[in-house]
Amino acid sequence: MDLKSVVQAHEKEFKGKKYLFIPREGCDRILILLSAHNQGDKYFLLRSFVEKSKYNLLFITDPGNSWYLNEDFGASYVELIRTVLLDFDAEKSYIFGSSMAGYAAINFAVQLGIHALICNPQVDLNLTLDYGWYELNKNIAKLTSKRLNADLGKLLNESRHDKVMCIVHGHAPIDVANVELILGSAAPIRKLLVYTLDTDDHSMPFGRDVDKVYKALDLIDHFHDFNVHVEDQNSQMAVLRENRKKSVAKNNIHHSRSLSGVHFEDISWVKRYAVNDPGVYFCNDVGFYNSKGILSGCLLSFDGDDFTCITNHADSMKKSASLGLSVIEALEVNNGDGIFQNAWARVPEGGSLTALNEGLFLAEFESSKNCYLNWELIKEFSADVKEGMYVSCLFDVELSGGKITLSLGGYGNAGYYQVNKVIDASGCYGLTFHISNILPQHRDALFARVYFYPDGVSKEVKLNRFSAILGYYPDVSFWSFRDA
Repeated sequence: MDLKSVVQAHEKEFKGKKYLFIPREGCDRILILLSAHNQGDKYFLLRSFVEKSKYNLLFITDPGNSWYLNEDFGASYVELIRTVLLDFDAEKSYIFGSSMAGYAAINFAVQLGIHALICNPQVDLNLTLDYGWYELNKNIAKLTSKRLNADLGKLLNESRHDKVMCIVHGHAPIDVANVELILGSAAPIRKLLVYTLDTDDHSMPFGRDVDKVYKALDLIDHFHDFNVHVEDQNSQMAVLRENRKKSVAKNNIHHSRSLSGVHFEDISWVKRYAVNDPGVYFCNDVGFYNSKGILSGCLLSFDGDDFTCITNHADSMKKSASLGLSVIEALEVNNGDGIFQNAWARVPEGGSLTALNEGLFLAEFESSKNCYLNWELIKEFSADVKEGMYVSCLFDVELSGGKITLSLGGYGNAGYYQVNKVIDASGCYGLTFHISNILPQHRDALFARVYFYPDGVSKEVKLNRFSAILGYYPDVSFWSFRDA
């Protein structure tokens, strides 16, 4: 198939936006396909969908990585799609997007009243910044700095979207946190299908398997045909429904109580962005693991802008694996690998990594290959590690120049998987990793790394503190007691 000819024959433009509409004769259904993050002006899986076309196809791109918001909160995209949909019934219209495009698919599906198939979507951009990687966060920050962030939580809570939304997601923290916002919505009508995959990858799970996409659309059709009509015989039902909406929209509060005379509210960490009122909150799904293997929770203070940890975890902090000093006496590596207790370093040819004094490392290298220092966390925690747990690394870094990358991850049946954070300024940082399917016998079954970044800049890096903790600590506010 000559895709170039297909594009030339069917590509059009709407108010400066190029799109591709490929009709299918005799078909009354349409599938809208949104390109994902960093795909530029490439149409999403064009060859795969055109070769196995069953529906009319509408391809739309977002070359600027704006989460399909542009400067008008996506209004021009909605207008484009609505113009094409004039020839189609809403019940036979579907939109498909993954990650960034999943965010847009939710936004557009609700506004246009059509079905949606969504993979690992972002729902709240501010929340996503806590879990995203450097390239993703860099583009999100461009939007949030301009206050460009469609309030999908409010949209889901207030809309009467009676079409089906099918969500496919894995266990990556970025995906779990965002999907929980959808699951916590209190829409008047909600037809939601959720398929959870046993994977920690943030990826488009269908790959190029277009047949599975069409099977998912068939599932949406069957679910849409299933209807339950409830007579509103109880005069209190409308009041209860409205109260439920207000509760979710305000603070996502599960319950309130008093402790030692202090009133505080019990919230979930992933829903903290719904909190508006200053006060003290108990976050029930973070903290260290207690003797029963349950997260201890943490008391937080909210000043109307930021959260700060006010639970003193000093004793537990002292028991955590403090990694920064474990190699300090012996570390000097040139052109190769060096092994030091439960850590090892890799230095490219022409480079060196040296410990100057307590916590201070000097990285010098000439090539573009990376130089890094690796801690084998599996040896630090040994038998305490269990599948499904979280491990967090807390970094207090002073950086002389250039960049470094902080990394936390593991090695499992599918190879390496990890979370990364690129750092270009001194400060306190946290990374959290969900332990799943690791191979305990591998030296990188669970690891933390500092990559000294191949930017050609020799640099001094001071690790004032570098600790690994079995628990869920996703925010730097938990450094409040690092000196305790």
